[in-house]
Amino acid sequence: MPTLNLKQILALDAISCLVMFLLCLFATSLISSLTGLPAIVLTVAGWILLASAAIMATVALQAPARAAGVQLIVLGNLLWVAASVLLAFFFWPQLTPLGVIIIAAQAAAVLLFAWGEAKGAARLSAVSPA
Repeated sequence: MPTLNLKQILALDAISCLVMFLLCLFATSLISSLTGLPAIVLTVAGWILLASAAIMATVALQAPARAAGVQLIVLGNLLWVAASVLLAFFFWPQLTPLGVIIIAAQAAAVLLFAWGEAKGAARLSAVSPA
């Protein structure tokens, strides 16, 4: 199985954020009815995802990527996972079973991105301290 390099992981993370932004903004009613999440939560999440995608794309396009930028992305991803857990806790009574699955699955995916990016940041820091 081929392994992805840091720039590829950042690019995939940015693309996934962009796709989720589009879904959160243009399929708000559908996602809200499927998950039980309020439309405003999806809209706010969508705009956060767009900003995240822009940062990720910027860092991915740097030659080479800066460790500090990657570390910022890792921190943001970990905060997203924590926010997902809180979201599930606070909206538990109104979440559908599919909503719980979607929140858990996206949090797990973001955690995997954070893990790969953290490994890449560690390699960058080892190569060139800054």
